[in-house]
Parts: sequence; structure tokens; C-alpha cells
Amino acid sequence: MNLIIEGGVIFTGPITLIMISIVVLCVYAMMKKESLVKVSRLIHQLSLFVLAFGFFGQMLGLYEAFKTISAVGSVSPQIMFAGLRVSSISPMMGVFTYLLARIAVMILENQRKGVESVK
Repeated sequence: MNLIIEGGVIFTGPITLIMISIVVLCVYAMMKKESLVKVSRLIHQLSLFVLAFGFFGQMLGLYEAFKTISAVGSVSPQIMFAGLRVSSISPMMGVFTYLLARIAVMILENQRKGVESVK
């Protein structure tokens, strides 16, 4: 919860919601075998979106930080590195969600192949 707040709720909040949605969709698809392909494609699209969204959050944060630093003139290295650490939270969550989604897609593909081999 601390990472969500520290990383900026505007970006980490939606990433968290998408992560939860991916888990729910994966469980739903495993229960309803006939929707495996549709849900797998949806999870694939969500994973790409969340990856780009996380890096977009970092770029926006760095842009604002550099704009502020140029207005102030100078900043201590401790503040600079703390800002870089905070700006890394959003893409880190995006990459984690992407990897989770890719695992979900692999599981769903295995399920689909298992269902097709039974038919």
C-alpha cells in the first residue's frame, strides 16, 4: 500500500486495479472454459497497456522533476536519487503486472490446448 501512495496514486492506482482485473479475468476464464481465447487476448492487451502506462508515469514524473530542478537551479544528490527511486515505482509495478499477465496468458493457453485435445 505504501508503494501505491509513494509512487503516485494517479499511475500506481490504475496499475493496481488492472493487476487485480487480470487475476480475476484469469480465474473467470479457467472456470468458463469456452471464453479462454477471448480472455487471453484481453489479458494480453491489458498487459501491454499497463507496461506502457507505467513507463509513461515515470516519464511524466521525471519531466516535472527536471522542470522543477531547472527552475530551482541546483539540488542535492540525495534528493535527486530519492526522486529517481520514487519515479521507478510506477514502471516497476507495470513490469510486475506485465509479467503476471504473461504468466496468466501462458496458463490460459495451456488450458485451451487441454480443452481442445479433449474434444
